[in-house]
Amino acid sequence: ERTPEVTEAHLAYVRDALHGMVQESHSVAPLFEELGIDAAGKSGTGEKQDQNDTAWFVAYAPYNDPKYVVACVVEQGGGGSDTAAPVVAEVMGALMDCAAGTSSVKPERISGSPGESIAIANDSGGRED
Repeated sequence: ERTPEVTEAHLAYVRDALHGMVQESHSVAPLFEELGIDAAGKSGTGEKQDQNDTAWFVAYAPYNDPKYVVACVVEQGGGGSDTAAPVVAEVMGALMDCAAGTSSVKPERISGSPGESIAIANDSGGRED
């Protein structure tokens, strides 16, 4: 854990922009509003030659007291707001329901997972920039 080397004003600007993306996007805002989630996030669309676009979306919530981060990547799934954001909203909604005690679902660690990331060498033949 470390503190970013940015001013509080710059950090507030970025947080506000991420919040605005979720609150003001015509395709994303209804997804989170319907679930009562005040989140901040960012969508993206990755391009790879001769393939459909890759959709991604990441969000954190609650906005004023972040406790959860959910990210989704859908290879060859199209645009991030249209394809990946609904998945993130649904997972975030399930997490928030669990935290509120209004869900019978209990999130758990994947069996056999140490909960650590491991770098894997991969030659995908894709872009390297």
